[in-house]
Amino acid sequence: TQLTKAQVNVFNPTPEWTSVAEGRYATGLGIADINGDDWDDIIVANGNDILRQPVSVYYNNGDGTFPTMPSWNSSDVDYHGHLSVGDINGDNLPDVAVSIFLGPGGFNEPGGAKVYFNTGSSLESLPSYRTADSVFTFSCALGDADGDGDLDLAVAGGQPYNIGIGPYMTNGRIYYNRAGSLDTLPGWLSQELMGAMDVDFADMDGNGFLDMIFAAHLTPNYIYLADFQGRIATQHSWNSQDADYHANSLTIAELDGNDYLDLIMSDNYQLGGQGKYKAYIFDTAPPTGQSLPGWYSATGGYGSAVFAEDLTQDGYPDLLTGRWWGQVAMYVGTPGSLTTNPVWASSTTSVVEAFQLRDVDQDGRMVRRDTINISVDSIHVVYLKNSGVEIINSVSLNGQPLAGTDYCSVPGRQWL
Repeated sequence: TQLTKAQVNVFNPTPEWTSVAEGRYATGLGIADINGDDWDDIIVANGNDILRQPVSVYYNNGDGTFPTMPSWNSSDVDYHGHLSVGDINGDNLPDVAVSIFLGPGGFNEPGGAKVYFNTGSSLESLPSYRTADSVFTFSCALGDADGDGDLDLAVAGGQPYNIGIGPYMTNGRIYYNRAGSLDTLPGWLSQELMGAMDVDFADMDGNGFLDMIFAAHLTPNYIYLADFQGRIATQHSWNSQDADYHANSLTIAELDGNDYLDLIMSDNYQLGGQGKYKAYIFDTAPPTGQSLPGWYSATGGYGSAVFAEDLTQDGYPDLLTGRWWGQVAMYVGTPGSLTTNPVWASSTTSVVEAFQLRDVDQDGRMVRRDTINISVDSIHVVYLKNSGVEIINSVSLNGQPLAGTDYCSVPGRQWL
């Protein structure tokens, strides 16, 4: 595959905007219109495993630029990991769920998860929801885990370091949404104990319900499939076969053109392994048993953030990658795979933890209406075929508008 320079240089090599550091350890990242002015804002969870720090929001100036200092800070502080954005209570406002990696006692005390609900003009200053159980969790994800049209909260639990209570393995967890309120205790626990560092939802077997995927550092990576009633099995259907148990982050893409979703992960060699990016390519659905990666990057390192999207607009997903103390890099999609070496890289370095893609200056934004014909009534999730969908404004079923409590989506994800 040959690519012109114009195709590859999707981004400038230096940032358009950089926040003032303030001694903060930015980890979780989200993009959403928090203050209701129709411009997307930047949400950042700070702290990691270094300091207890607040969650911050940088409000869009209304032209795609941002202040260098936070416009809003939470009134509480924690060792924050990653975050997930979505409308949890059905009021058509984006809420923010955050993983608390460590408790106040650091590595000697597990954390948990919490939610800052949107008041209409900002996030609430203190989270009104917290999980009642304790778990070291670096990442969480919102998704419809039971097919009832609202967002549930999945949590990845694990702590890989030989410090305090660690290394630490635990069950994967789901906290179910009951009419806009999340349970404080998990209603789903995986049978397997794992050292999960990331989690996400996707319909991996194409049966119309979201499944759950964990990227793990101390154990194999796992996929848990939902049945035709939307119930996610507590025993995994698939696990990774390679013995490099050092995964950091995951992203989902359809790489080989067979309509089955594939799984891309980053490995981090801080505690061992090769630290390469890798893809598990599924030729059939459902993904069962175990398998080896079908693609590896040529080089390794402190692998961290990954995000798949067709940035070159050629019909093949590309892969944005990051490393700790490294560059942002892009591997270009090819028929059935990805290039093994990046074709673009930033000229700056940082500790990259997360990616989000959004048209923050609205210079290419468009609003469109799609009609999706459903052939089987039991299907509860559909995938939008158009790449780059940022947000779903409204949904009608057979011509009748649905309330916010009747459907759900997550900004930047392609499922409804």
